[in-house]
Amino acid sequence: MPLARLLSLAILVSLLPTAFAQREFGFDNRKASGQPYLKPEESVARTKVADGFEVKLFAAEPQIVNPIAMTVDEKGRVWVVECFEYPKRTAKGKMPRDRIKILEDTDGDGVCDKVTTFIEGKDFPVPFDLASGIEVGNGGVYLGAPPYLFFIENKNDKPGKIEILLKGFGSQDTHETLNTFQWGPDGRLYGLHGVFTYSEVKPGEGDGPTTRLNAAIWRYDTRTKKFEVFAEGTSNPWGMDWRNTDGQFILCCCVIPHLFHIVPGGNYKRQAGQGSNPYAYGEIKEICDHTFHKESGWAHAGLISLDTPLMPEKYRNSVIFGSIHGCSIKQNILKPNGSSFTASQGDDFLVSGDKNFRPINLRWGPNGEIYCIDWHDQNPCSQANPDSWDYEHGRVYRIQTKGLKTKKAEDLSKKDPFELYKLFDDPNPYMGRTALRLLQEKGKSRIGDTSKWPFLTNKVLCGCLADTVGVPEPRPGESPAQKHDLALRFFLEDPDPKTIADRIAGLTPHFVGDGTDCFARREIASAMVRHSRTLDVTAMVRALATHGEDATDPVIPQLIWTAYEPSLVSKPSDELNWLKDHAERNPLITDTIIPRAMRRLVATGKREDLGLCLNFAVQLTDSGVRAKALDALVTAIGNRLLDAPAEWEAARARLYEDETPDVRRLTNRLAIKFHDVAALRFALKVAQEELAPLHERISAVRDLGVARSPEAIDPLLRLARGPGPAELRAEAVRSLGGFDAPKLASDLLADWANYSPPLRNEVVQVLAGRKDWAADLLKAVGEKKVDRMALNDNTILRIQALKDKRLNAEVEKVWGRIRATPAELNRLIDKMRGELSTAPGSFNRGRLVFDNQCAKCHKFDGRGSEVGPNIEGGGRDIEYLLINVLDPNRVIGAPYFMRTVNLLNGRVETGVLAAEDDQSITLKTENAVLKQIQKKDIDDIKVQEKSLMPEGLANNMSVQDFRDLVRYVMAHPFLTDVTVQVGDKKTKPVVGVSGRIPLPEAKGPVRIEAEVTAPEDMRTRLLLGVRSDFTVSINGSAPKLGKGSGAAAAPDQVAVEVELSRGMNRLVIEMASEGRGEAVFGRFWDPDRKLRYPDVEVAPKK
Repeated sequence: MPLARLLSLAILVSLLPTAFAQREFGFDNRKASGQPYLKPEESVARTKVADGFEVKLFAAEPQIVNPIAMTVDEKGRVWVVECFEYPKRTAKGKMPRDRIKILEDTDGDGVCDKVTTFIEGKDFPVPFDLASGIEVGNGGVYLGAPPYLFFIENKNDKPGKIEILLKGFGSQDTHETLNTFQWGPDGRLYGLHGVFTYSEVKPGEGDGPTTRLNAAIWRYDTRTKKFEVFAEGTSNPWGMDWRNTDGQFILCCCVIPHLFHIVPGGNYKRQAGQGSNPYAYGEIKEICDHTFHKESGWAHAGLISLDTPLMPEKYRNSVIFGSIHGCSIKQNILKPNGSSFTASQGDDFLVSGDKNFRPINLRWGPNGEIYCIDWHDQNPCSQANPDSWDYEHGRVYRIQTKGLKTKKAEDLSKKDPFELYKLFDDPNPYMGRTALRLLQEKGKSRIGDTSKWPFLTNKVLCGCLADTVGVPEPRPGESPAQKHDLALRFFLEDPDPKTIADRIAGLTPHFVGDGTDCFARREIASAMVRHSRTLDVTAMVRALATHGEDATDPVIPQLIWTAYEPSLVSKPSDELNWLKDHAERNPLITDTIIPRAMRRLVATGKREDLGLCLNFAVQLTDSGVRAKALDALVTAIGNRLLDAPAEWEAARARLYEDETPDVRRLTNRLAIKFHDVAALRFALKVAQEELAPLHERISAVRDLGVARSPEAIDPLLRLARGPGPAELRAEAVRSLGGFDAPKLASDLLADWANYSPPLRNEVVQVLAGRKDWAADLLKAVGEKKVDRMALNDNTILRIQALKDKRLNAEVEKVWGRIRATPAELNRLIDKMRGELSTAPGSFNRGRLVFDNQCAKCHKFDGRGSEVGPNIEGGGRDIEYLLINVLDPNRVIGAPYFMRTVNLLNGRVETGVLAAEDDQSITLKTENAVLKQIQKKDIDDIKVQEKSLMPEGLANNMSVQDFRDLVRYVMAHPFLTDVTVQVGDKKTKPVVGVSGRIPLPEAKGPVRIEAEVTAPEDMRTRLLLGVRSDFTVSINGSAPKLGKGSGAAAAPDQVAVEVELSRGMNRLVIEMASEGRGEAVFGRFWDPDRKLRYPDVEVAPKK
């Protein structure tokens, strides 16, 4: 609903205020905003910003359209990339239409009055896919345009020589290309790269190394031409800044989780897939303690740090970043957490009343303003129809403190080096950063004896990089804390290995024992990651590992392990002895390093390394630490049977001397993997012992599946078919899958009628993996003993991977054709859309449908498994659910592609790749079950561009099941259990899941009643779709008057603030019906899913 209408309503209604929030309610991932494009001035007028700030328009269409990236040069001019090739890429045989513009304020009034087109796509020597990153420097412009990184010489604001610096950047996912260019404090060019785009980057000309990356932060040294991954992980990063006070990078992502503290060499939590180091065995987590996805979506872009005296005190620990779905700029407040931060949610910094506001990036300007580029489109999401994007709008705003006086920007390039150094003290980050860049470009100035500085600030240290003096040697342990953070980082980045080795040796004594802070240890650990593959950094890493107080630090343990791993592999005996001698009362060693050391040495595949691990476990004096080491060994060996190393007999005797239950249990599990008959019998006993703890019985069942002894088949069958716990029965079925037992299929299928849906799924998964079992399964389907709907397209693909013509023919006969065409899927979606309108759904039954159909792969509402993407952040409106449930492969990233693995023994396994190292791969299957497969046992692997989620899932459920599922999963469900009263006559109309409440044909007053239960007193919004003026009352309160839309009713046209009481609340809506087949839509804004409604008792039969 246009805000002007809402504001007029606020004036007309003086009884009680109606809430007129921007479209942060009811956001949709796919759906266009539906709001007409506003004039730029009206967009500004509808914008609310934090107290003490104001928003001004700097530039707008037609001066600028589709701004995807920007920077600000030394003259204060804004350089913007206009992107016309998103999202489809440049057509083959064509030159791109993207271009770079310079926006300039020539008279200092804060408004762009001069626009210069610097270069257009047709001017480039080669075509590119689309342009997405820009930075100025070194007399020209750096442009990221996959597959290239260009340098364009600036000849008086016209392009000179165009050089291809790098090539090989991918654009498989056009909203995850290289982006957010900026100069780091070290003078290198930094950029970001998303998780679903794969790149193999190499020099633009000549030979050079290839760097593979996805989900990464990268940097490029413009002087040495060296390209490298700075850190890897996160998801789709599109916004990063370094803090002015300590130089630390803070990054935001376009999907949850949204905020990370980035340190060099860090391996961060990924949205999907596996990083480049298979032996990282862990990841650095996000720093945010919250998400925004329930209130405004999970798409964030553009970030800037406000830690500067230029900002009011309350914002100086904050970062702000754009919310694309929320049409707003969010704020996170940073608090110290060890050597890192915790980011908590602050009040929104800016909220736009324009539903087409799409903030993409933020940069400091010469007057202390923050420039914000607004892509400005009705579409908020990359998954919109590729032909539905707008290419006629775009805005650049200035966000500034109120009353800020603007002036014509000074050309900082005309200042001499001493004047540039003085700008480091300017509270405007633009000044100090631009001065830093210019000094680094000059590279010949001197500032004299740095020891005379009373406080060697990080900014001055950055300046030293441009100086022939070089970086002064840091003095770890001096106060104040963080004084030497960047000094340590820069000091250990010299390109000469001997120099670095000498510097590490000189610093090592400082880190033995007390005397250093966690910030210094973080920087040293990070540097050791960088040098651990080329230098022996063992002494320094050992010194860091003695600091047990860092065990719970969010960053340091992962860095230390990554740096230590090469030393461990190259000198396993020495390092295990060192760990044994220093493990006592050091949780950093016992909880992080020892378990990972066991995993890593098993992964070498060398029997001598396994023997060293066994002796190490024996020699440990603490039973708790010994149990951790043994548990890691059991996990690392996985489902393999190994020949026992020579050390096993003596080790087993010593281990059995430890009477600690966990040590005994783990020793038995280890013994099974070494063909120990006595341990096998013990596992058989535990698995069948009803009084044994469930987790021990499940472990025993898994071990029986590894041992594959024929005597275990019948006990496992009894467990699978018996009345025991569901988890145990499922594990028994999985374990049976490893046996070569021709009659297994008929034995399992005999009790099919007594199996729960999840157990049936496990049986189908197992039986589809062998030819003879698959034949029995298809025969049972043909004989109607097994419902056809128990098999989905993934089951059939697995059977087809067995490469048996007879089985393929049987599939066609009893199940049908494997893949629906796009047209068929679209017809199915249209059909189910109509079905959602004809009857309500049940929340409670929908939860059961989710558990049976979706929880195997998806996490939602605290239920399910994380195999596929987390679905809580999606818009979860009806269109979103229709497409993502019924046609899940329409949009899918490569990390979720399904692998089909054919084994040499004739079995087939399928799943998503979870991990891979030199010895094995690990697949993640439904219910988050991990299956480790040794590479020596694999015949071939095929990657299929489809997810584990079956297409046409509604074919495996009834229409009512689908209604129930949508009702359970959808965000902010509609009111469907309502009473409509006209005069004295009350009726209960049939209201479908899609929420359309039909009104009587007769004209006159209409009263609608509904109930909602709240867990506590709470304020929220009632979202209505209504043509006529109306009143709203809760629990008999004074009616609130509202103005209808004047148009045909559609969801969420009006928002009304309401207060609910704890317990049941009665809602009354009254209006006049026009008697023309009118309707009403209604739902409460409920991002945390707290509200409950009367559930459907009896479902209509379909």
